[in-house]
Amino acid sequence: MAIQDTTQVVEVSSNIWRPCPVAHCGGINHNDDLPTRVNHLIGHGYRLLHVGQQNEMDNQGHPYPTTVAILGR
Repeated sequence: MAIQDTTQVVEVSSNIWRPCPVAHCGGINHNDDLPTRVNHLIGHGYRLLHVGQQNEMDNQGHPYPTTVAILGR
C-alpha cells in the first residue's frame, strides 16, 4: 500500500478509548487493551503504519508516556 493510496487514518492510543471507526461494527470494548484494538482494525483491512510513544500531561501537569498506533487503509 503506497501512502498516496491511503484514504483513512486512525489513531489508537493507550490513553484514549475510541469506538471502531467501521460503521455498525461495535467490536471494540472499553476494556480492550491496545494490541487487541490494533488487531481488530487490522481485521477490517487497516495496515499498521506507525507505533510510538507520546507524552501526555496529567491533571497536575506531570508528564506520563502513552503508546499510540497509527493505522491506515
